Amino acid sequence: MRARGWMRWLGLGIGVACLAGAIVVAMRERTALEAALDALRAARPSAVALLLLGFLAGIPLTAALFVLLIRRFARVGFGEMLALISATSLANMLPLKPGLIGRVAWHRVHHGVRATDTLRTVVEAILLSALVAALMLAAVPVLRAVGAPVALALLAPALPAVVGILPRARTFAAALLVRQCEFAVSVGRYAIALELVGAVARDTVAGSMAGSMSASMSGSMGNTAAGSAGVAIETAIVLSCASAVATLVPFVSNGLGLREWTTALILPALDAGTFAAGVSAELVLRAAELLVTVPAGLVGGAWLARRARDVSSTRRAP
Repeated sequence: MRARGWMRWLGLGIGVACLAGAIVVAMRERTALEAALDALRAARPSAVALLLLGFLAGIPLTAALFVLLIRRFARVGFGEMLALISATSLANMLPLKPGLIGRVAWHRVHHGVRATDTLRTVVEAILLSALVAALMLAAVPVLRAVGAPVALALLAPALPAVVGILPRARTFAAALLVRQCEFAVSVGRYAIALELVGAVARDTVAGSMAGSMSASMSGSMGNTAAGSAGVAIETAIVLSCASAVATLVPFVSNGLGLREWTTALILPALDAGTFAAGVSAELVLRAAELLVTVPAGLVGGAWLARRARDVSSTRRAP
């Protein structure tokens, strides 16, 4: 326990140090940083609202994914999983992801699911993320080569889902489609954040990304972005995939500091913005994430606590 406590504090310290280092480096690019802050001050309320909605939409999508993955071992209602994902997402903002331990314990106590089976669903979710990210990234150069809209890369993960016609592959196909929607929403969040900090021109992303995200979820092509919006979406796909990897580091709280460095280094490498714009975009995303995750996590935790009390009372009743 003592070693675990030290690792938690070490992870927090590393995350804070990385975050502080990224901010210090960004401050040296004073002109770029001031431009990002000016763009943020002039942000349209609709873009901010769409960003918050993107984080809010991510919670039920993740809940739907784990309902699908866990149902081989237990029947967990969507409402219960929604509360569990909300509460554990908040807990996972701490180092060593204690929310994972909470999820394992909850399924064990309330549904009799073995810890190994719960961990299996987590590993499967990570593998689905890797598959979705790989397919999206692979689709980008192909679409560019044939002159097709880059936003269609959001639909690429749906191709393997055709195996869903086989009865034994239906859970995999459904889970893959849900994960695809999650990534599409994440791409939308990054595209909007880039617009908010001025990394891309105003009005080139928010509207077109709304169309692209709805197109990905509905399976229709819809209206795709062109020109600078296409470049922004391509950049957002790369950043979203890279961010997913940074978030997986276990001893750092929610990729704290790592995501900032990842985005800040990738953005100029893609000629899509400055180091300062990358740090600013990640800070905007973190602020929006906190605004959604904290209240959702508190509500979810309260629901779970009440459910646990009710179950305990029922078991003690004669």
